[in-house]
Amino acid sequence: MSGVPLCAPGALGAECVVVTGATRGIGFAVARAFLDAGARVIGTGRTHETVDAAAASLGPRFRGLPVDLGDRTARAAFLESIGGEPVTALVNNAGINILADIRDVRADDWDQVVEINLTAPADLSRAIAARLAGRGGGRIVHIASVWAVVGRPRRNAYASTKAGLVGLTRTMALDLGRDGVLVNAVCPGFTDTELTRRTNTPEELQRIEAGIPIGRMASSAEVASLIVFLGSPLNTYITGQAITIDGGYTIQ
Repeated sequence: MSGVPLCAPGALGAECVVVTGATRGIGFAVARAFLDAGARVIGTGRTHETVDAAAASLGPRFRGLPVDLGDRTARAAFLESIGGEPVTALVNNAGINILADIRDVRADDWDQVVEINLTAPADLSRAIAARLAGRGGGRIVHIASVWAVVGRPRRNAYASTKAGLVGLTRTMALDLGRDGVLVNAVCPGFTDTELTRRTNTPEELQRIEAGIPIGRMASSAEVASLIVFLGSPLNTYITGQAITIDGGYTIQ
């Protein structure tokens, strides 16, 4: 199913949105949704190849930049490269998940997940929040996960970082509210992406969908619609919230 557009075409023509991890999955859908509404998008990806492919698909109002978000120096260089852009919103979407039982998790893997999933969003938010405040306000959306709300085995580092994003959301909202910056988190459940299809067998996908009250996974476009709402001037009063979009999975 497709997400329902929340904005008329061109409605966000004054917006310039930074979306990390914009080359696939939910991040790509978010970039497309903002572009469809008229915004300009600066998107990051891991490699030149993925960024170039996204740019070819998304068009001229998308500026793609390869960034290693696990490297603090690379993050600083990225922020410097967009220093002249009139950014109005930030969507911290990029993340990784390295599965391991807590008894087996490697220290290097733990550190990598924390660096990309939690430290990088905090770094980018700190820098961009100052710009937003200087412009009179803006929006920041962190992409967390239902695994910040309920548990699932072997997601120790991932779940910890996503729960950390929820805590970061709440404290940032308090810090930045007087500056007109609204900060929220979105916690997607099972989403029908290429990665989901590639990492689960058809039988596993059937079991997943059977466990969702609505009876199916979300589409990336449906999740993107919520993110665009929270990350645009359509949202005027919601801040500090972690909003779960999971077809009812976590209410059981």
